[in-house]
Amino acid sequence: MEIFGQNPTKIVDAYSRDFETSFLEHLRRTHPFSRVAANLVYNEFIHDRNHVHMNSTKWITLSDFVKYLGREGKCKVEDTDKGWFITLIHKEAQDLEKRKLKKEQTDRDAEERQGRILAAQVERAHAAAGRGGGGPDELDDDIQHELDREKLDQCSLGFSLQNVKGLDRGTTTNNDGRNKRSAFDAVGVADDMENGKSSEYAQDGHHRQKKKSKLEELIERDLKAKASKQQLQQEQQETAAATAALESNIYKHWIRKNIVVKVMSPALKPHGYYKQKGTILDIIDGHIAEIEMLGSGDVVRVDEAELETVVPRPGGMVVIVGRGGKVKGLVGEEAELEKIDTRAYQAKLRIKRGPHAGQSVWCEYDDFSKLDG
Repeated sequence: MEIFGQNPTKIVDAYSRDFETSFLEHLRRTHPFSRVAANLVYNEFIHDRNHVHMNSTKWITLSDFVKYLGREGKCKVEDTDKGWFITLIHKEAQDLEKRKLKKEQTDRDAEERQGRILAAQVERAHAAAGRGGGGPDELDDDIQHELDREKLDQCSLGFSLQNVKGLDRGTTTNNDGRNKRSAFDAVGVADDMENGKSSEYAQDGHHRQKKKSKLEELIERDLKAKASKQQLQQEQQETAAATAALESNIYKHWIRKNIVVKVMSPALKPHGYYKQKGTILDIIDGHIAEIEMLGSGDVVRVDEAELETVVPRPGGMVVIVGRGGKVKGLVGEEAELEKIDTRAYQAKLRIKRGPHAGQSVWCEYDDFSKLDG
């Protein structure tokens, strides 16, 4: 008592953490997906003689503890006429969803950052082209005009070797007295182009081909880098999809309302629900079925991974769910069971309505389930 009196809050908090951890572990082990009365879970929990008593914690009543679980987001709590009901919230699924959203946000940020970098590089290339004394179009016009004029002058050249000795290197005169460009001038232009004075062009025989500008090369390089990144992301997504398909040969989220299923959860065996049939009333988060058990009328929540399809007798109505993964284009269709092949674990179904009405098809047991009613 003297030790407790020195720091009572610390000791009570320690007992409270132990009680909460043990209680949630028991709930996770016995009722992982079910909506169950809190008083029932508590009575199961205190059967262990080594459990931490609630009177040693900071919660005075079970109702206070249940409200605490609801405020902390660890359980979904409901106050009903029959008392408090709780449903365990799986942190693993929430953490997985948060990591997925964070990854998507990171990818978007990286793509936006790449776009800003590309825009800045393009702007710098434009500025560099402006400081060089004109853009590519202006340079193209000047060079093209010079080449055309040279070609015209060369066609009208007419001189003799005797006249070359007494004339200036840059010009020559024909009989009508007009000044013309000499052959030396034409040779000089070719030399200048070979020495890189006109770096925008490359000589190939009699044709000159325009080289790519720095701006074009920059844009092309960035586009290739972006395309490579997108291709890598697509390959990673395809690899992940293929891995998921290898790990499980069933279609996800095959459950649907108003079909009869069999509960195969060992955790529900103490409650009498194991290998019992029920009708799906509602679907939560795409993969948790809210099932009304046949006979008792109890409502439980079970993950679809712990459910099996139910095969009725010939003449019964079924719904094609495609759990086995071998039915294409018929998922959701209602059909009548005509014949059962017990050796092949298959049944012959006749589609009742829709575009496939009247069509007969053989399906495995996992591809369909009994329709309620």
